[in-house]
Formats: sequence, C-alpha cells, structure tokens
Amino acid sequence: VAPIAYGAIGDAYVELGNLKDALIFYNKAAKISANEFTTPIYLMKVGFVHEQNGDYNKALDYYIKSLSYVKNKVITIGNIASCLRKIYKDDDLFYYKLIKFFDCSNKDSLYLFAKILTNNKLYEKSLLCVDKLFEFDDKDNWSAVACCNKLGLKQAPCAVNVIPLI
Repeated sequence: VAPIAYGAIGDAYVELGNLKDALIFYNKAAKISANEFTTPIYLMKVGFVHEQNGDYNKALDYYIKSLSYVKNKVITIGNIASCLRKIYKDDDLFYYKLIKFFDCSNKDSLYLFAKILTNNKLYEKSLLCVDKLFEFDDKDNWSAVACCNKLGLKQAPCAVNVIPLI
C-alpha cells in the first residue's frame, strides 16, 4: 500500500505543478517495495517528470530501468523512443541508439520498431522492417500489412533487404 500512497502524493504534486516534490514521492514509491506492479509505474512517472523538465537523459535512464520490471514493453519503448529522438536529432544516430531495444527476429518487436520509425518519418528504414516482416512464414501476417497500411502502401515491396543488426 505504501508505494501507491507515495505515488498518489506524487500525482497530487504533479497536478499542482510542483514537479520537484513529485519526483521525491515517485522515487520513494518506486524504491519502497520493488515489484512488477508498482515499481515500473513509478519509474515511468519519474522518467516522465524528468522529460517534462527537459532532462531527457535522466528520463531515458528511468525508462530503461522500468524495462526490467514490465512484461509488455510497448509503452516503455515508446517513451524511450521519444526521449532518444529528443536527444539525437540525427536520423542515423537515433536509429542505431533505438535498434538495441528491439528483437528483430520477433515479429511483434519488429512491427513496433517499424511503427516508431514511421512515426519519426524514417520511411526507408521502416520499409526494411516491412521487408523483414514479410519473411515471417505465417498465413496471417498482420504486422507487415499494418505497416504497409500505415505507410500508405497498397502492397509491400519485395523482400530484398533486412535490417542491419549491430
């Protein structure tokens, strides 16, 4: 109960615009009882407050810490991508910093990667993901189709390239 109580106090401080005190209580909430339920929530909230303060490197650190606690990493990786984009304006550097958070042999991970690349207007790199998605041997390849739809393509390009993994 204590993490939730501290977190609620942090939420109240955010509502009041007092981000400094919100950080104190979110940190307490994250540290008081490490578990898979509350810890990632409050680590994410600490990251969010740092992001609101313009401290993207600290925000990124907290988002990365929360990854070890969560099973569904979609929101966390979205936050990581947002911070990385704010830190790295260069498209190639952003791409190479981002790729390490994805398993490009996993269809769902690859789809999320393609979606983030598309949202950041890195269409050529996103198309490489689409090519890779079509290599998966399943009858209902919704990931590749969804990527094509998001990119406004009627059909996907031929699978020629794969994502260069580092």
